[in-house]
Formats: sequence, structure tokens, C-alpha cells
Amino acid sequence: LASVLLTVQLLWGGPGMGPEDSAAERALPHLTGSFSQLAAAFPGKRKRLPGLERPPSSVLSAPRFRYYQNVCTQSYSYVWWDWPRWEREIDWMALNGINLALAFTGQEAVWQRVYLSLGLNQSEIDEYVTGPAFLAWNRMGNLHTWAGPLPLSWNLKQLYLQYRILERMRSLGMIPVLPAFAGHVPRGVLRAFPRINVTRLGSWSNFDCAYSCAYLLDPGDPMFQVIGTLFLKELIREFGTDHIYSADTFNEMSPLSSDPAYLSGVSAAVLRSMTAADPDALWLMQGWLFQNQPDFWQPAQVRALLRGVPSGRMIVLDLFAESKPVYQRTESFYGQPFIWCMLHNFGGNHGLFGMMESINRGPFDARRFPNSTLVGTGLAPEGIEQNDMVYELMSELGWHQEPLDLQQWVANYAERRYGTRNEEAASAWQLLLRSVYNCSGPCVNHNHSPLVRRPSLRMATELWYNKSDVYEAWRLLLGLLTAGGVLLASDPHFLDKEAELYDLNARNQVTLWGPNGNILDYANKQLGGLVLDYYRVRWSLFVSALVESLNTGTPFHQEQFNQAVFQLERGFIYNGKRYPSQPAGNTLEIARKIFLKYYPHAMRRGRAGAA
Repeated sequence: LASVLLTVQLLWGGPGMGPEDSAAERALPHLTGSFSQLAAAFPGKRKRLPGLERPPSSVLSAPRFRYYQNVCTQSYSYVWWDWPRWEREIDWMALNGINLALAFTGQEAVWQRVYLSLGLNQSEIDEYVTGPAFLAWNRMGNLHTWAGPLPLSWNLKQLYLQYRILERMRSLGMIPVLPAFAGHVPRGVLRAFPRINVTRLGSWSNFDCAYSCAYLLDPGDPMFQVIGTLFLKELIREFGTDHIYSADTFNEMSPLSSDPAYLSGVSAAVLRSMTAADPDALWLMQGWLFQNQPDFWQPAQVRALLRGVPSGRMIVLDLFAESKPVYQRTESFYGQPFIWCMLHNFGGNHGLFGMMESINRGPFDARRFPNSTLVGTGLAPEGIEQNDMVYELMSELGWHQEPLDLQQWVANYAERRYGTRNEEAASAWQLLLRSVYNCSGPCVNHNHSPLVRRPSLRMATELWYNKSDVYEAWRLLLGLLTAGGVLLASDPHFLDKEAELYDLNARNQVTLWGPNGNILDYANKQLGGLVLDYYRVRWSLFVSALVESLNTGTPFHQEQFNQAVFQLERGFIYNGKRYPSQPAGNTLEIARKIFLKYYPHAMRRGRAGAA
């Protein structure tokens, strides 16, 4: 990769030219996409690179920003990463033309410094912060305390990791988006400043106030500006700045009042705390709250929050635009610039899914919208390293003026993916394009596969495609298969989290998500250890309970089963079992055996269902 970057810099310019002018950055996506045979997929490590072709001079990038990340990605995907993995990710970002991305790592060390200087003690800070796997929601005020506190060594390691992340991003012409103060404070602030004006927000996502119900500073209280400005000044002193900052005050939490004056006051206070530290500050805000709670966020409330800051000082991320675009019902965010984002993934779930047709049209519809304020396109998944084709398409769309011919694009993608033209591979991907990757309408993919859900007699699995197309695609791809989600323990891509699963944070996030199954199975993963020792055992208990019910003639009670299976689920989190970090077995041979065993039965069921 270094040689590719160096070649591009020598031919078309180098870093330091600014994100809108970097010739290297403009050229890279075309080297890896339409004009080469190199696929820059999430997990890929291609050893042999094809020759480089100079992109046509007529190719222009429009609009300005190509954004990447979601605040939740920090916890669902990045939390355990070291520098080599981060370096690969940032290089992937450059290869896909990303020029605007979140850089949240290490902020807890700065927050600790700020709160200690304000008179809080260490125990009050420790009480507030969550464990590593839940920091995304601690930062947005959704959670406190759960699975914490953070050890000093964690903060120091993350601080030094952030230095390297920022240096690499800036060297490749990207704008790192730093965090800013959104208004949430630890309970210890009330002791240090007894007259401070704070109120408590409601509970979040089935958590009680032991772990949620954030303290929110009143926007008119002087301490709002003191804390917000002090934090940002300290952050800039530590890391420098590129003048774009992220803050989300009401992520999945209802504001205390629907009064437009209050909402305008909140947004004005957030921006004022930024500009006091950096007069050139620009606020990047997720628009998730508007589609998540549409009953609260009526036009008057949305307009008040957005227009509480001067026009052009805020960029809104239309986070779930491929399924539930907000710009259409807000007159293009009432004049504030916005980025059309593809969310696609929730919780880092595994499983084939996509809305390719919607993605292919969406950004161009937004660009043609009356009085459009579109300034970019973005990738905003909660978790990464899945469904590479969807992300490669979305990355490429930022370089085009019109939708692509998807059939032709997918044929080219198959060739890039496998390094050679193969008719069976191309046919397989065409079948997947018209089936699992063609969800239409408002599709929300939370991987509802029964495999990864707590068993029940009432389970509905949403299918938006013809099952026979997927069976046929599997048959065609078998001869080329090198990795597959159902062959977990033989493929290193599905073992990369196993080494950390002994830790409560890692285990809890992908299973119970909270002390009592508060967001049960939301972040499910098809990892080898989870399938064998969690999902499989859970289903075994369910089948045993049903057999016992039949044998004894007693009704099956779901609630009693839930109580029993909770003990099994909780036991997995604390059992201390270590899992291998190296693959075992030959993926191709395992795939062949699975195919020969199950494919004929699946086809017979398919024909019977059709009849």
C-alpha cells in the first residue's frame, strides 16, 4: 500500500494540499475502483497488485465531503484495535476517497484532566465513565458507570494511539473530526458546584437510572461555557485541530422541553462553547435523532434546533438516508448543509444485506432536491467488516454525477474481488444483487436470523428476496469460496475478536448488552466461539425444554424459559474460557461438505414451497 500511495503522490501531487484539492486523494479511489482491478475490501490483504492506470482527466469529485464512521463504530468495531489495525483502516479510507472522518480515540484522558481541574475527585470520574466497549454511549450521555471504570493504562494507551491516528489521517489529506461538549456532565459536578443548573434526562433503552438518566446542563448556565470551552481548548492543545467538531446532545433521548426557544438555546450554547475555543469551529451533528423520534421532532422543533446556530456553521449527517431520509421532510435541513449517509449496519451484525438500488439512486435524488444543501456523501455503519460490495459501491458514488449501471458494476466488482474474470463468479454476484442486496422500501437490517436470537415459539424472519436465488448463488460461488460466514472457525476474519472475549466488556456487548439483557442480541456476531458456546447451547436448551413439555404434557412458558436461559447467557460472559485466535481447518473443504449435506434438502424444500 505504501508504494501505491507514494506512486500517486509523485504522479498527481501529495498530502498537505487540503481535502478539497488533494490530487492524491482524488486519484486513489479510481486506482482502486473503476480504473483498476484492485478491490479495497474491509478484510482484504491482496499481496499482488495490478498495474496502475492514470484516471481520465475528466473525472471530478462532487460534492466536497466523503464522510466515514458512526459514533457507535467506535465501540462496535474499533474498541480493541491497536495501531497496525488502525493504520490499515486509515489506508483503506484513503483508498476509498474518504476526506472527513471521526477521531474520538483518547478523549477520556482529556476529560479526566478537565474534571480534575474543576474540582472533581478521581472516584467521581470513575463512577461516571463506562467500560471500553460502551464508551460510545457514555460520550453521548446515554450511559454512565456500566462495565467501568477505565484503568489509567487504558487512557494513556488511547492517548498515544490518537496521536498516530491523527498524524496518519492528516498526512493523507483527511479532516479528523474531534469531539466537543454536548452538555452532559458527571454527578460529581453537582458536588463541586452546588448551585449549578442541571436536570436529568429520561432513561435510555431499557436501562434504569443506575446506568442512564444523564445530567444535562442548562444551556443558560455559565458552567456550560466554562466546561465546554475548557475541554475543547485542552483537546486542541493536545491534538491540534482541523476546525470540525462533533456533538450529539439528544441522541435517542427526548429533550426536557419541546419549546423551540429552549431547543434553539441548546444548539446555540453548544456552538458557542466551540467558537470560544476555536473561532473557526464548524459543528458536525448526527441527524439520527430526527428519524429516531419523529413524534417529538416536528418541523418547529427541528427548525429550532438547526437554526439555533448560524447557517453554514453546522453540517448535519442524514444518517439513515438510504432507508429513511430526513432531508425530504425538513426542506433540506432548513438550509443547513447536510451529508447523505448510508447507515446499512446495526450493532456490527454479520449477514448478507444491502439496498443497492436505493443507494445507487439516493445521493443523486438528494442533489436534485429543490434548494438542496447537500455537501457530501458518507458511510455511517454502526459496525464494519461485512458486506464489502455495498461499501465499495457507496464509496464510488461520490465520484459520479449519475447512478451507475449496477449489472455492469457488479460484474466488474466480481472481477476485482477474485482477481480474474470468471463467469460463474459474475453470475453468482448478479443473483445476490437481485436478492439479498436488493431490499427495497424502508429496510432496517438487524440480522433477524433465528441463529443469533433468543429462542422462542414466535419468531418471524423477514425475507425480502427469492430464497432460490441465494441457494443458486451459493452453488456457483462454492468453487471459488475462500471465506464464508458459516465457516467461522476456519476463517481468521471471524476470529479476530476471540482473543478479547474473555473480557466482560467484549462478551457483554455482543450478548446481553447490559446487566440484564437490556439490549439483548443487538450486537450479535457470527463468531466461532459465540456460535458454538452461546447460540448453539441456547438453542439446545430451548429444544430440551420443548421436548420436556411434550413428554410431560405441560404447557411451554416462554417467560420461565427466558429466566432459565438468562443464567446460561450470563454464564457465558463470566466463564473465562479462552478461544483460539488462529483458524482451524480448511475453509474450502468445510464449505464443500456443508454444501453437499444441506443444498439438496434446501432445494427440495424450495420446490415444495413453490408448489
